[in-house]
Amino acid sequence: MLTDLLDDLLGLDETGPVADAVVVEVWRSTAELVLASHRWWSGTGKWLVRELSALDRHHGTTYAHRLHTALRRAVEGDTRSLARVADDALTAHGGRLWSGYRQPARL
Repeated sequence: MLTDLLDDLLGLDETGPVADAVVVEVWRSTAELVLASHRWWSGTGKWLVRELSALDRHHGTTYAHRLHTALRRAVEGDTRSLARVADDALTAHGGRLWSGYRQPARL
């Protein structure tokens, strides 16, 4: 899902409500991936941000700050930072997944 959202984000040619909706979904999906991949508690709204901050304190990472800065820039029309953070989160798990990707079940 995040790969598809990144395609939408990088393909934006406008600002406004539609672009903002894509930006918010990329931000949220990236935050959820980061927390899940660290087997960390998640949340919604303010608790999603608080859990990212707690993860950063515990692991010495900077996801909360990077995502916040990237979100603000993306709403203003500069989506590159948000795409970079999302790609970093995806790269930690093999990168973007494309149509046709298959992984055999582990038995």
